[in-house]
Amino acid sequence: MSILTDCIENYSTFLVFSVIFLALYLRQRSINAFPPGPTPLPLVGNVLSYGKKPFKTITKWVEKYGDIITLYQGPFRKVIWINDAKLAIDLFQKQPDIFSERRPVPFMVALINPEGSIVWENGPAWKARRRWIISALRHFGMGKRSMEVQINREATTFCQEAAEYKSKPFDPDHIVNCAVTNIICSIAFGRRYEYQDPEFVELLNNLLAFFRQCNIKSIEMHLPSIMSFPMFKYKTLSAKHIVEFTKKQVKQHVETFDPGNIRDIIDRLLAERETCSDDEKAFFDPDVMWSSITTIFLAGAETTSNTLKWFILFMAAYQNVQSKVHEEIDRVLEGRRPTMADRDLLPYFEATTYEVQRFGNIAGTTIPHGTAEECTIKGYKIPKGTIILLNLYRIHRDPKYWDEPLLFNPSRFLKEDGQTVQKPESFMPFGIGRRACLGENLAKMEMFIFMVNFFQKFKVEIPEGHPQPDVEPEIGLTLSPKPFQVCVNARG
Repeated sequence: MSILTDCIENYSTFLVFSVIFLALYLRQRSINAFPPGPTPLPLVGNVLSYGKKPFKTITKWVEKYGDIITLYQGPFRKVIWINDAKLAIDLFQKQPDIFSERRPVPFMVALINPEGSIVWENGPAWKARRRWIISALRHFGMGKRSMEVQINREATTFCQEAAEYKSKPFDPDHIVNCAVTNIICSIAFGRRYEYQDPEFVELLNNLLAFFRQCNIKSIEMHLPSIMSFPMFKYKTLSAKHIVEFTKKQVKQHVETFDPGNIRDIIDRLLAERETCSDDEKAFFDPDVMWSSITTIFLAGAETTSNTLKWFILFMAAYQNVQSKVHEEIDRVLEGRRPTMADRDLLPYFEATTYEVQRFGNIAGTTIPHGTAEECTIKGYKIPKGTIILLNLYRIHRDPKYWDEPLLFNPSRFLKEDGQTVQKPESFMPFGIGRRACLGENLAKMEMFIFMVNFFQKFKVEIPEGHPQPDVEPEIGLTLSPKPFQVCVNARG
């Protein structure tokens, strides 16, 4: 009996080691077949190797392994990083049928249902919703005079709030977030909020928490199952609050919907459901439409507000650039309110906005793409369904395309005459291809009108006795400035 028991135990041990060996062998074969990259650790992949400054770490890997590298997010989840502008254009613009698929982030799927989302879905559902959101944004003024008036009105409130600090040091984070979020709230929910409204402040706090949690170096981003453990459950609270807020807005709109009075994007979506074909009705079901509304709200609030905060920070840090911005605004506008027609008349301001986007790198990467079929990238055979990320952080600092990329220099976006703006192909802050940001034109309107209004009225400075601001970003779903203070002085 003991001999039989020993044989069974030996066989079990042999079987276990055989399975482990086979798994490691297959994993190593997979690693060898993909583009090169740092060796992944068991279970966690490369996640623990990112360090405190993940994009700088990845930049070092790019310098070692090349323009296309493989990183592991978890034990078997391979992600291909595209780190070169020309390669990105070749893939995302010239081969959109292969590289326009979307692949979900496990953490996001665990918190926000991808069904019904304009960002996460593919195929006919995505095409129908994309057509709808472009139409809805245009309907509510994107690119029109009515939207300029609305943003100018909010810019007045924003400047009034800044003036209340009377040249005393303060962090502009709250008033910037309020101003930008009010624009998207007006479009999505048909209303704006006072800057101290408790419901609004709570919403903004949860937005901030959510975007900070979506962090490339956070283990739960790649292994979301650990959020079921009690010590991690708090990380779900901010997303739950945002989803509940959006679902509440949708429910109220369904109850008060009047096809003769379209108030906002939610009403526009309900109207679309009444007129679309039977095949498309499911795409606009109120039970899933909250996901698209949430996506629009999240994207419209965070990215633009971070751009404006970087703008203010860089102007405080680079007084010579701010002086040129002031001179141009004063000379061209002569005190009147800006309109989008003034963009071509303010080339230095436009170049400064571009440099803020390049140097601030609000989006370190694109949202994950995926391969729709098996393909070849630089000689590597990439299977269907592989996750592809575009490394915008590296592309916007690549010395192949940018002269002295670690210097803040708006003039790089001007031709020799100093009056003509130039935008190189390697500049892609809104992504490229079919999955580029749908709200790009709205974001450009907000950046231009808010900041021209602001610098028409104020000069920003680092408070006396404070060190130069830290331009290393806070890592989250977007790259935002670390908390900073400025003095806002009224201009005569």
